Amino acid sequence: MNIEKICEQVQILAKETGSFISNERKHFRIDGIEEKGANNYVTYVDKEAEKRLVKGLRKILPEAGFITEEGTAEMNGEKYAWIIDPIDGTSNYIHELPPYCVSIALAQGKELLLGVIYEPSLDECFYAIAGGKAYLNEKEISINRNISYEKAMIAYDMPYRENWISYPLMPILEKLFERASCRQLGTAAIAMAYVACGRFDGYFHFKLSPWDVAAAALIIRQAGGVATDFSGDNDLLFKNTVVCGCPTVYESLKSLICSFK
Repeated sequence: MNIEKICEQVQILAKETGSFISNERKHFRIDGIEEKGANNYVTYVDKEAEKRLVKGLRKILPEAGFITEEGTAEMNGEKYAWIIDPIDGTSNYIHELPPYCVSIALAQGKELLLGVIYEPSLDECFYAIAGGKAYLNEKEISINRNISYEKAMIAYDMPYRENWISYPLMPILEKLFERASCRQLGTAAIAMAYVACGRFDGYFHFKLSPWDVAAAALIIRQAGGVATDFSGDNDLLFKNTVVCGCPTVYESLKSLICSFK
């Protein structure tokens, strides 16, 4: 398998899908919104974009199955798995508020092989393959390596309402705000991609799904950063939590989170 060629093909597909998503936003229909849960939305654009991704990825690697947000396709014992989110940041998209993105990862078992994230609003494509470098629009990127926790810019996102009681988010934020600058973007994939290129220094979130973090976790690692679940396990796809950043910020952030367990 030529993983470099596959990554190039996936980038093209992600950009084509991103273009479709952007064009649909120009005449978006509010009656096309469904609520999967409290403040958890899906649109006809999500569903159509996922169908396009599945069709395109099947041509690129026919022997792979799928782990998808909208259930367009599934795994049937295949060796490889495409892990895709057609629009990460759907609530942003609905309100015409960037960022939002297409996120695509390829995995073999627990091993992530490639990750591609395309943000159409800024025409930014983040990508990496296992054992290689991380890139933004063909330019190599890396995390901020020599920054202290006190000078860090930390990103986080709020869980859906029904998940608030499952983790002590507010006490964590209270302590975090005392020491670092903080931001929310509304999309885990882009926030993590921004960690990879040094715009953020750390990120955490809980109650996530594999398609939220798969591509971004690989991109961060190939950019020199760390991405695990809250317990420090690299195998984070089905663990529902993520904490990531440059090594020093990651350790401080994970310690803070774990202190409230």
